[in-house]
Order: sequence, then C-alpha cells, then structure tokens
Amino acid sequence: MTGETILALGAEGGSLTLFGHRDAAGQWGFWTQTDETTMNDLLDEEDLRGLGSLVSTSESVSSLPEAFVLLDKYPWFRLMPLQIHPEFRLAILSEVQKRGTPEEVASWNSHVCFG
Repeated sequence: MTGETILALGAEGGSLTLFGHRDAAGQWGFWTQTDETTMNDLLDEEDLRGLGSLVSTSESVSSLPEAFVLLDKYPWFRLMPLQIHPEFRLAILSEVQKRGTPEEVASWNSHVCFG
C-alpha cells in the first residue's frame, strides 16, 4: 500500500509512521508502519531469531480518531517527530497536548518538521 506520510516518528532502534491515502471521493484511509530494522545492527543472529518481522503494517482505518487508536499502541507522543503532514498538523499537536507532559509538548513544538 502506498500513501502520503501523515506523521513520521523516530525512536532509538526504529521508526513509527502513520500513512494516509485519499480516495477519489476525497476520503482518507490511514494505517501505521513500524520499522525496527536497525535492530539488525544491534543484535546478534540468535537474538534476532525470536523477534519475527522487524517491519510491520497495521490494518487500515477510515478516520483520524481511529488512526490515533492505532498510534496509541505505542507511546508515540514521546517519540521524536520527524515529519507532519501540514493538513494534519493542528490535530496531531492537539493529541500530543492531550497525552504528553508539558515537557513533551514543548519538545514537539521545538522539533516538528513541517515538510
């Protein structure tokens, strides 16, 4: 599935990305992808065997609130924001304010890349 990056987050050892795709009617669908392939460089072969796939994709959902439920499987608001889709910037920052500490909110406000 291909789509636009709605929110890209970086973490030590991997990344979490929320993707979106707008259909012909203008409705968005969303899904997440985690990528922990940097673990290949950090762990030995024996440790990697039990981890399964280091890249995973969620099911697709049809609303932004459902997309936040997908993200909430992780402490996403504590991760480093790398990219925010301009159309979703305010909604995402509002969700960070609901979930994060004042320090986390300040960190987001100082690190957000609007590309």
